Amino acid sequence: MPNFIHQDCEHNGSICSACWQQSIDSQVTDLPTDRVTCAECNRTLQEPDIRCLASRETYNKYLDKAFNEAMAKSEYYRSCHKANCSYGHEHITAKETSIFRCRACGSEYCVPCEMPMHTGQSCTEYQAELETQRKERQATDDYLKRSSRQCPGCTIHIEKNEGCDHMTCGFCGYEFCWVCDAAYRGPEGILTVGNQAHNTGCPYLPHNLPSLADGAGGIP
Repeated sequence: MPNFIHQDCEHNGSICSACWQQSIDSQVTDLPTDRVTCAECNRTLQEPDIRCLASRETYNKYLDKAFNEAMAKSEYYRSCHKANCSYGHEHITAKETSIFRCRACGSEYCVPCEMPMHTGQSCTEYQAELETQRKERQATDDYLKRSSRQCPGCTIHIEKNEGCDHMTCGFCGYEFCWVCDAAYRGPEGILTVGNQAHNTGCPYLPHNLPSLADGAGGIP
């Protein structure tokens, strides 16, 4: 196919139609704006250029993006909050409990507080409920940090209620030191090489333990 020169070009064309399509498609798909540039000189392509060069699918994507960018300049424009939806439209209302319904995917959110719909609750009540939930989650996280730790083998939080510091995870069976997380099994584990396998700072390291001659010490 012949090379193409768009209307603002000041150079000879050296790119085939297939490469033009690839360049325009990647820009329309990946870039946040509707500006598409020449693959050779970086000048902005005009709509007739894109209509001529791009595939039908890419051209339609370009029109959608250009329309949304134009609409976004309106003070009444609102974009859809759904993660995988890029559409938006004008939403004109004076109601305090206004609901935005996306015409593309149908998802809804509350306009005054920009949050998911909270039918039966005012914005203030919904925000208060969210804050209560946040505090409860924080309290749970704080409790877990104080009373439990993650198993080094499976990362599940487990608690130690009593007994020695030789822990065995009830979920995956991993054996480790509760104090320093050192493994008990394996070629470099505590049961293989002794207490020197404990990690730095652990009270079960040999130099931190009482002498066996005193009737104490040994692997915990």
